[in-house]
Amino acid sequence: MAEEKTLSKDELESRWTTLRQVFDSDGSMACLAVIHSEPDDACKNQLFRLAVRKLGGGVGATIADLDAMVTMGDAAIHHALETAVHRNSDRERWQDSANILAYNLSANLCDCWGDGDSRQKRHFEAGLRYADQGLELRRQLKKGPGPFSMAYWARGKHLLSLGRASEAVEAFRESLACEESMARENGGNPGAIDTVPGGLLNTRAFLGLSLLRSGDPAGKAMLEEALAILRARATEGEGEMKEDAQVYLDQIEESVKRN
Repeated sequence: MAEEKTLSKDELESRWTTLRQVFDSDGSMACLAVIHSEPDDACKNQLFRLAVRKLGGGVGATIADLDAMVTMGDAAIHHALETAVHRNSDRERWQDSANILAYNLSANLCDCWGDGDSRQKRHFEAGLRYADQGLELRRQLKKGPGPFSMAYWARGKHLLSLGRASEAVEAFRESLACEESMARENGGNPGAIDTVPGGLLNTRAFLGLSLLRSGDPAGKAMLEEALAILRARATEGEGEMKEDAQVYLDQIEESVKRN
């Protein structure tokens, strides 16, 4: 198989400058048309993923940006899956590209990144759709508990934001089961709550919040316990554990306010 063409980081940034100008002047469909005009499938996929990242990444995304990201995201996933059909030699790689896109889109549309005012009901509905699409692709690709935990978490977060707390409880329970499975695989004890990974604490906190919002008072203790441990790690921890704890805290506290 011939070596696949790819765009360098500098080339991508240069192309994004042009794409952003097209988007600002003529809208998302014109921007989409420019990406579709790229003849190479791999480069087209890079441009789609770049547009998704730029339009939905970080604080400051506007409603128009998020709407455009959904438009780009739908086209990007369609392109990756369509390419997979015609690529017997690397079909799974293209399916996995669609899987990654679906998760990234779902995560970007969550309202826990500090710019939740830009999220409207249609964004949570799209985020839920992407989470479900990601879950189906992960089943097809026979992924492990880590990817499933992330996708179930995204599903739960959008259900919570849509006011469907009881359904969110089930999604976060699935995510927690995956987190506990990973903890056991790594020689840990999921029951020793003070020592579990931050991702497990994050999921327990969101499960607690969902239980609380669904009318189950038992969720309060679960939420508060996870928050207390994360706060201690964010204050007294070191390195990656400290940084991750702060990220999780920010997500949870933002969600407590909004959901």
